[in-house]
Amino acid sequence: MLKTYQINEFLNEAECDLISEKIHSCGNLYEDYINNILNSYYYTWDFYNKNFFEIKEIFENKIKNFFGLNLLIDHSHILHSIIPYGIHTDYFQRKKLVKNIEPAYTFIIPLANIETHTIVFNEYSKIKNPYEWKKTNNVKPYEDCQIPSEIRNKLLSHINDDIINYFSIKEIFAWKKGSLLASDRQYFHCSDNYIANNLTYKNAIILWTSIKK
Repeated sequence: MLKTYQINEFLNEAECDLISEKIHSCGNLYEDYINNILNSYYYTWDFYNKNFFEIKEIFENKIKNFFGLNLLIDHSHILHSIIPYGIHTDYFQRKKLVKNIEPAYTFIIPLANIETHTIVFNEYSKIKNPYEWKKTNNVKPYEDCQIPSEIRNKLLSHINDDIINYFSIKEIFAWKKGSLLASDRQYFHCSDNYIANNLTYKNAIILWTSIKK
């Protein structure tokens, strides 16, 4: 498993604004419906398209400086989340993995200073859905709840009790404009319940990365 990082000011304000303006004006809009309800929408772009060369240059320089890795960007988008995401992994984002390429990091870079969080759990899998994960691997819940009631009530009130007892918290990432959460794509993670905390949406740059084996 790759080390998890939280990096303040990974992008400066001007870089955040440049990327946001470019992608909102030139990116492709995609709407994500779950059970016929709009959960989020995205502005996607081809990271390696020459029309986005300036953005590619910003990220590649910073990735090499901070990580020392030649990461490939599988997918890039700006997320506008309307309904908080539940627990999931990002390992499989394609129907078929590319030969000799291993999924690496999920990058999350908030585009505003807002009172919300991403929660990363210690548990991990190549399976996206936590219910499928526990069934497939015959995972047992913790005998004693590993997540304090204060955090459950404040941040995770949208997660069902029948699954939350299978998880323990690794990291809590507070959203600050330009900061970065870099987490192995196998780690289970989720949004906090920002709606219950009086926010109507949250937005961030999301990159899914891979590395050559």
